[in-house]
Amino acid sequence: MLRILAEELDTNEHISPLQPYKIYYLPIPYKAFGTGETLMQAMQSADNEGD
Repeated sequence: MLRILAEELDTNEHISPLQPYKIYYLPIPYKAFGTGETLMQAMQSADNEGD
Protein backbone atom coordinates (compact mmCIF):
# COMPACT_ATOMS: atom_id res chain seq x y z
CA MET A 1 0.00 0.00 0.00
CA LEU A 2 2.84 2.38 0.78
CA ARG A 3 4.29 1.68 -2.66
CA ILE A 4 1.02 2.72 -4.29
CA LEU A 5 0.80 5.91 -2.22
CA ALA A 6 4.44 6.78 -2.94
CA GLU A 7 3.94 6.27 -6.67
CA GLU A 8 0.84 8.46 -6.58
CA LEU A 9 2.70 11.22 -4.74
CA ASP A 10 5.63 10.91 -7.12
CA THR A 11 3.42 11.65 -10.15
CA ASN A 12 1.71 14.65 -8.57
CA GLU A 13 3.52 17.80 -9.70
CA HIS A 14 1.86 20.16 -7.22
CA ILE A 15 3.01 18.66 -3.95
CA SER A 16 5.39 20.20 -1.49
CA PRO A 17 8.18 18.13 0.03
CA LEU A 18 7.36 16.35 3.28
CA GLN A 19 8.51 18.17 6.39
CA PRO A 20 10.12 16.46 9.38
CA TYR A 21 8.09 16.19 12.62
CA LYS A 22 4.89 17.22 10.85
CA ILE A 23 1.83 14.95 11.08
CA TYR A 24 0.36 13.80 7.79
CA TYR A 25 -3.05 12.14 7.95
CA LEU A 26 -3.74 9.32 5.51
CA PRO A 27 -7.20 7.96 4.84
CA ILE A 28 -7.47 4.28 5.74
CA PRO A 29 -10.11 1.71 4.82
CA TYR A 30 -11.18 1.20 8.46
CA LYS A 31 -14.64 -0.38 8.61
CA ALA A 32 -14.81 -0.32 4.81
CA PHE A 33 -15.67 -3.96 4.35
CA GLY A 34 -14.36 -5.48 1.14
CA THR A 35 -11.77 -2.77 0.61
CA GLY A 36 -8.89 -4.96 1.76
CA GLU A 37 -9.85 -7.73 -0.64
CA THR A 38 -10.16 -5.27 -3.52
CA LEU A 39 -6.76 -3.81 -2.69
CA MET A 40 -5.16 -7.28 -2.60
CA GLN A 41 -6.69 -8.10 -6.00
CA ALA A 42 -5.37 -4.84 -7.46
CA MET A 43 -1.90 -5.51 -6.09
CA GLN A 44 -1.88 -9.08 -7.44
CA SER A 45 -3.06 -7.82 -10.82
CA ALA A 46 -0.29 -5.21 -10.90
CA ASP A 47 2.29 -7.84 -9.92
CA ASN A 48 1.09 -10.16 -12.70
CA GLU A 49 1.36 -7.39 -15.29
CA GLY A 50 5.01 -6.89 -14.33
CA ASP A 51 5.87 -10.55 -15.06
